[in-house]
Amino acid sequence: MKNIRHLLTPLLTALAFFTLWGCDSSTAGGSEKSITLDPSSVTLDGTGLSAVFTATSSNEDTELALPLEWSVSNAALGTFISTGGLSAVYQTTSLLGSNAISVKDQSGAEGVAVVYQGFEESLNVTTDSDDTDDSDTDE
Repeated sequence: MKNIRHLLTPLLTALAFFTLWGCDSSTAGGSEKSITLDPSSVTLDGTGLSAVFTATSSNEDTELALPLEWSVSNAALGTFISTGGLSAVYQTTSLLGSNAISVKDQSGAEGVAVVYQGFEESLNVTTDSDDTDDSDTDE
């Protein structure tokens, strides 16, 4: 009986592994289903400006499960003034900053984009450890 248990344990472990490996792509063993937003980032320099975001499935074999749920990380920077189907219209306020745009479909697939408000997205940011830069001093 002990020999049978030693034979069954690896067999059942392998069976469990291959069962999980063959599951839907949004579960264990497969690539995650996700949403691609177009544009992935946008810079809006002004109050009341808007941008249209369009969602598509990252996996060409899978359609998005509507309706989509759109959200922003900071509603003080801007909000959606219209959503429907695969698109949403974002509108800025007068505040400056970066706002993450998130979208989620009914099956749990998610996507993210960024709105940069009032500045160029390619800012040169320095940290405290970078304050030894002498490039802007007069010689």
